[in-house]
Amino acid sequence: MASPITRRLDGNDPDYMFLEMLGYGVSGSVAKVRRVSDGKIMACKAIDCLTNPSFLELGSREIHTWASFSASEKYIAGFAHDVAWTERTQTLRLYMKLYEGGDLQKVITECRHQDLPIHPFMATYWAMEIARGLKACHDHGIIHRDLKPANVLLDVPYVYNRMLWGITDGRVLGDDVKTHGKAFLDWFKSPSRLPWCHISDFGFGKFTPAALFSEYYTKGSRGSVGTMGYMAPEVLGEVSARYGATPGVINDVVKNDPKFYGKSDVYSFGCLVYNLCTGRPPPPTATEWSTRILEIPDTYPELFREIISKCVDFNPENRPNNRDLSNGMADAFIEIQNYGLLSDLARVLQDLESDPGSDSTYINITDLRPEATNLEPTTNMGDPSERQKELDSALRRALAAGDCDMMTLAIELGADVNASAFESSVQDSWFASESTLNVEFPSFQPGVFETYKDILIRSRQLERVFPLLTAAVFNGQSECVELLISEGASLDHAENKIDALSVAACLGNIKMIDRLVLRWGFNINAKSVNPNYAWREDIPIVSASMVGRQEAVRRLLELGASVAVPSDDDEGNYPLHTVFGVDWSVLAHLVSLDDIEACAKMIYDAAPQVIQLRDGQGRTPLHWAVGRAHTVGPRFVKFLIDRGANPYTRDDNGCDAYHVTSVVRGRGSMVVADAYPKVKEWLDGYDCMIIDVRYIGTSQSVGGKSVQAQY
Repeated sequence: MASPITRRLDGNDPDYMFLEMLGYGVSGSVAKVRRVSDGKIMACKAIDCLTNPSFLELGSREIHTWASFSASEKYIAGFAHDVAWTERTQTLRLYMKLYEGGDLQKVITECRHQDLPIHPFMATYWAMEIARGLKACHDHGIIHRDLKPANVLLDVPYVYNRMLWGITDGRVLGDDVKTHGKAFLDWFKSPSRLPWCHISDFGFGKFTPAALFSEYYTKGSRGSVGTMGYMAPEVLGEVSARYGATPGVINDVVKNDPKFYGKSDVYSFGCLVYNLCTGRPPPPTATEWSTRILEIPDTYPELFREIISKCVDFNPENRPNNRDLSNGMADAFIEIQNYGLLSDLARVLQDLESDPGSDSTYINITDLRPEATNLEPTTNMGDPSERQKELDSALRRALAAGDCDMMTLAIELGADVNASAFESSVQDSWFASESTLNVEFPSFQPGVFETYKDILIRSRQLERVFPLLTAAVFNGQSECVELLISEGASLDHAENKIDALSVAACLGNIKMIDRLVLRWGFNINAKSVNPNYAWREDIPIVSASMVGRQEAVRRLLELGASVAVPSDDDEGNYPLHTVFGVDWSVLAHLVSLDDIEACAKMIYDAAPQVIQLRDGQGRTPLHWAVGRAHTVGPRFVKFLIDRGANPYTRDDNGCDAYHVTSVVRGRGSMVVADAYPKVKEWLDGYDCMIIDVRYIGTSQSVGGKSVQAQY
């Protein structure tokens, strides 16, 4: 997204009304303001460039970097794309969403003064969200270079700490639960739960390949930038003499030029989380981590502590990458949910409803727990397979609604991103009624299901593998596709599977084709089950051609799709054979023959020799066009004859185009050219002189076969 145009002012900004100051920093201040045009309450970050002109450079860098994020990047602070410059006071103003919870450093400081660290449940949850925000930065090619608690903004105030610790310690004040308990549970269980943490302050942010590739680094034109205690050793120019050695082991630190890696941000993340968990600032130098990391309490999952230990490793290559970090934090949060906090809170709420008189007294949690319950982490109650089914069903419903937040929640709780798009609870009678159909196909938007119902039913009947990723492409949900792939949806081309790229080609979704091929590396010539013809496998260009998707065929050819890949079955058909050999009577929906012909022409123009290629039984595309002429007429016969197809070429059984037979309903088997005079007329019009002289007497090597044109 382009950087916003800076408005130039002579004095106060007339577009906003000042309400109150929120805080001061090294480079300026932050105020609460009201936007005049719609009354929306926002925040204004004012950067004072008069006292330090270098702040203008940092402000300009922040605008350029921050503006590159789309509004859908929910773990990045919301920039309003509105900037103003006052020449008289040399003040740069950036307008943004107001975050009522303040910054994370403020929360850490408040909890430390209360001698009550942030509860591990919330600290783990916030760490997961910050890891996702960091991944979003790196996915956009940006290294942040100043990740710390003060640069993480909270959407709402954190008021639950005393209540959560009371639940954990087994003795909670009833008033705390009455005031905050239901709100907390409602927030956590909400399918549209909004993120709490948002990364902000991109003044040191930088676009660089180092954000995308772990082996790349960038040198800072300003030297070492960041905040002491959160800066990785390589940023300070410190290098271990035995780089990449055993994790946690530091040998003879030497000085070098400062370097910034994507994993330098991961180091900062580890420092931030240490501060979050302990309430203490991280050590000023990396050499002190060998003892300090042990200070993270064992109330946190072991996996969590292991990941943070790796984050602050002296050597960058021993640290996790942003994807492993994000996934690892999600796993740790899933693990801490098994500690029983939420179920204990629900029991206290139930007890308060039955005995309102206990509001202002302490409630002993152990008195409310079942006898079999203890304080150790517990596994999921009930049948694990049933739990998995519930989570997978929730993920399907969220996909149908296009609700990425709800999808993320289901995935966090253990839903399988590679689950089938079809519900498996309905048995053999699944097709008995419309209501059953709605239950069986929960992953699809209603309009999509109605349009492609026949395709989906046929795929279900034939037991084709139809993953959620493919359903997201059917729905046209690019954000859901991105989410599923980023969370580990399989990109492999498995047997019996309807592939996402074939669906995009079949639907003619050019943007989706580009995204899958160019961004995610889908194999453009890999075969998968044809969505429209579910009992055969084809390459994407065939799937597009068979339903006349001209723009898709054109784009696939531009991206390098081959028109000379034979099928793997006994037929051994090439794309043009398949297009002209379609049994139009069994396609799931009507197609335009004009569009089919246009697609065939693009295939021919890409490689004219394809009209002479032979399939596994020696047949040319003309054999197939004649064989289907009883359903579509002679137009495709004419198309091929006009381009030099030879009607006298014989297949392995000695049959030429004049003697192709076909079974016609009500008439049995017949020789097509004899039964349909127009077909014979076009075959008779064959003229060797119209054949492109480039191919006369030449041998064409296509698809590993030597093809001799016969004239």
